[in-house]
Amino acid sequence: MQKKHYLGLTKMKLWHGMLLWTIQLILGLNWLLETWSNPSENYMRFYIALSMVLLAIIFFGLTLLGYTPNRYATKLLINDEDFWFKPMMLSEFIKIKWKDIRYLKVNHDKLQLQLANHNQLITYKTSGVFPKAAINDLREKAQTENIEFVG
Repeated sequence: MQKKHYLGLTKMKLWHGMLLWTIQLILGLNWLLETWSNPSENYMRFYIALSMVLLAIIFFGLTLLGYTPNRYATKLLINDEDFWFKPMMLSEFIKIKWKDIRYLKVNHDKLQLQLANHNQLITYKTSGVFPKAAINDLREKAQTENIEFVG
C-alpha cells in the first residue's frame, strides 16, 4: 500500500505569487514598449526591461508548477516500510524508514523527526503545505509503528 500526497502551494500563496509576477510583467512590458520606441537613447534600459519580462514569465510558470501536481512538485509517499519526502521543487527524495523514527511532528509546512539512534531533531521545511489527508495518513502509520506523533 502506497499513498501519494502533493504538498502544493496554498491558494493564498498562489494568488500572491501570480499577482506579483503579473505586476512585474505589466511593468516590464510597459518599459519595454517605451524603450522600443526610442532604441537609440539607452540600450541598457531595453535589456533590463527585456530581462524583467523574461523573469516574470519564468517565475509565473514556476508559481503555477508549485501549485499543480507534477513530477517536480513537493511530495510525500507513504509505504509500509518507509516514507519518501521531497521538501522542495528541485530537491531529491529523502527516504526515511519507519523503524528508525522515535518522534514525528508535522506542522503546516514543516516535518520534524527524531531518529531512534540520535537525540537531535531533524527539521525539513517544505515550500508546500501538508494537506490534512497527508497528516492523517502519517498519524495512522505512526500509531501502528508506535511512534510518538504530534501534528
